[in-house]
Amino acid sequence: MVFDGEGVVTQLVYASRKLRKSRDLEVLSLQAADNLALSALGLDKLDEGFSSQALNLQSDGSRCLNTQQNSLCLSSEVVYYAPELEKDVKEIFPHYLYSATLTIDGEALSARRVLIPAVEAAPSVNLTASFSRGEVQAEATVRGGLAPYHYEWFSSTAELPFKPTLASAIMQTLEWIAAKP
Repeated sequence: MVFDGEGVVTQLVYASRKLRKSRDLEVLSLQAADNLALSALGLDKLDEGFSSQALNLQSDGSRCLNTQQNSLCLSSEVVYYAPELEKDVKEIFPHYLYSATLTIDGEALSARRVLIPAVEAAPSVNLTASFSRGEVQAEATVRGGLAPYHYEWFSSTAELPFKPTLASAIMQTLEWIAAKP
């Protein structure tokens, strides 16, 4: 969709993909998906120790946890994520699309939205990376889905000056990325 300055749709492009039913799969429980979302957002490692067992169902379907000073609310919906039409896709799996709001000392913070596979059979990626002598070594493995898998690596061509603090920040970022389901 293309919008003008007033928010009116001025152009609409759409495409469709023909789908057929493949196989029946069991959908993850909301509690299991909540745990995966908390982990993907890094909220399971906070001092409050947020876990899906402590979340309370609200009338709008969101799940919230209130501590003495802070609160966390998760909301999700089931979506089907499909890559662009040019890609050869064999299966499309349902996902939970999560939104999270964390209130700390009265200030509400919206976390990034995250997709969590809603079925065990959906592909998941494990990424490990290390930094040594100015080089980053990375390895990705995929579990689930249908092989063969296609990997793409996009690299910056910019020279990064080696600074221990920069290397540490890069490693922390890579470790954070690798920790995602």
